[in-house]
Amino acid sequence: MNGGLGKMNRYLLAGASVIGLMAVGAQEARAQDLKSIQSQIDSLQSMVQSQQATIKALEKQVPEILTRLGEYAGLLQGGRVHPTELSSFVSTPVLAPRETRPREWAIGLGAAIAAVLATVLVLVAFGALGGRHRSPLPPPIVTSANDPVDYAVAERVGAVVAPSVVTVRVGGDTTKPVGSGIIVTSDRIVTTAHLLNGTSNVDVVTRNGDVLPAKVVGSDAQTDVALLSVTSDDLQLAPLGASNPLRIGQAVVAVTATRGGYYKVSIDVVSDRDALVDTGTGIDVAGLVETGIRVSPDMAGGALVDRNATVVGLLTHPAGTGPDGLAVPVSILRDVIDQLDSSGKVAHGWIGVVVNADDADRPQGGAQIQIVMDDSPAKKAGLSAGDVVVRAGGQPVSGRSDLVAAVRTLRPEDPLDLQYVRGGRTHDTTVTLGVGDPRLLAAWPAMG
Repeated sequence: MNGGLGKMNRYLLAGASVIGLMAVGAQEARAQDLKSIQSQIDSLQSMVQSQQATIKALEKQVPEILTRLGEYAGLLQGGRVHPTELSSFVSTPVLAPRETRPREWAIGLGAAIAAVLATVLVLVAFGALGGRHRSPLPPPIVTSANDPVDYAVAERVGAVVAPSVVTVRVGGDTTKPVGSGIIVTSDRIVTTAHLLNGTSNVDVVTRNGDVLPAKVVGSDAQTDVALLSVTSDDLQLAPLGASNPLRIGQAVVAVTATRGGYYKVSIDVVSDRDALVDTGTGIDVAGLVETGIRVSPDMAGGALVDRNATVVGLLTHPAGTGPDGLAVPVSILRDVIDQLDSSGKVAHGWIGVVVNADDADRPQGGAQIQIVMDDSPAKKAGLSAGDVVVRAGGQPVSGRSDLVAAVRTLRPEDPLDLQYVRGGRTHDTTVTLGVGDPRLLAAWPAMG
């Protein structure tokens, strides 16, 4: 700016010199010519004063503009301002009136401001500011870019749920810890049936160290769920979640009790549903949820909870080799607890079919029937060996585990709509469920 002012002063001095020479060489000029020359000098001086005022105004405006641009870049980086607000962010400088003649210094200043604004817009356009490529979905809560879930949730949820998870001990004359249990009512604790192994000598140890004798209300081999009765005035309940199916990819936390009043916490996501696994009860358990959490045998009976600290499953463990991170979903858990609490027994649906372990050889899979028991609900509904069941209760069936889970989650006398393929043609039928014979289930643990 000072360089531009210097140039303008040189122009003024040069013009004054020329005028002076003209005045010396034209001594006989008329008085009106002298007045005209004087008028030109006055005009030049007025123009210089106007431009000096303009420069001062711009010098005051530039720091404010640069400061605002810096603030705007910070707001964009924090996501608090949208790039479309840029046009209203920087106010247009109010300049003193002047003659509209182009000057080098004015062009340079305008180009500099335009370059700064263009740079900010380019950064926004390419995502360096403002996040052009942000996902339209709500961003996940993560502790780092590589974490699939927020591990801080495990600490918070663990602290809330741990007082509602007890250590379960069984034995003869003396008891020993075998797993965990969840306090679901003021006098009821749910655990896994395979931990009890038929014993009636059971007690539980609460988080604060109280040892409470427990009575076995009942157990269910088909779901690996057992219900205990205790007496205490100081039990903290764990709320059961809704019976909605867990979502694949949903974040879950495992909370289990250990010796000495401590507890374990693990976090991961739901990876599969409707798993069919032998947990050691003598009958394969259907409808299990599979997670990425590594569950050891002593973690069985612990709580699987969501990020809101509500119970969505009961942890269990396979008797031999099999998938890890298993849990009985809360939809099954609620039904079994209600039946055990009211009668001490649980009734599950049964149609009387044995299904191939492998999925049917077709693009969408299916459950291929191997054996149909005589006088069974399946036989009465017209099913035969070789039929491939592709839908049950309106849901797709990809293999044996899906069909067995659909049957056992219902009760006797409930209707179940089935769709099956026979000889390349699709058929529909409705089966009225019956009660399974324990001897048949012992012989074919995966029977549906």
